[in-house]
Amino acid sequence: MSRVNAANPHHQRGLERLTRDRDQRFATALREVLQTPAGRLVFGDLIARAGVYSRLWDPSARIHFNEGRREFGLELIELVTQAGDDLYLQMETELRARRAHDARTLAAVTTPRAEED
Repeated sequence: MSRVNAANPHHQRGLERLTRDRDQRFATALREVLQTPAGRLVFGDLIARAGVYSRLWDPSARIHFNEGRREFGLELIELVTQAGDDLYLQMETELRARRAHDARTLAAVTTPRAEED
């Protein structure tokens, strides 16, 4: 395998083309994934798990861990919005609907029945 010479203009153009093609393949694949309900569910859950919607503060060194996770979540949001603002908004809408449904379900199963009082 030949070595890449960063000072060689021919090598630079080849690397730029390779990077552009790789980025385009990724963007196309991401749009395809986010056009599915399952893809939006997975990305929405990953972003939520990253702590983007949670408080960051912790009195210990864990705050740095929390910030690292949050920063990755922000990177995911950036990728999703680059794939399409409409896909991000749809993902957020579906995430809110799932959270509301889960809250109603939890309330239903944890509310005591009248005869249990």
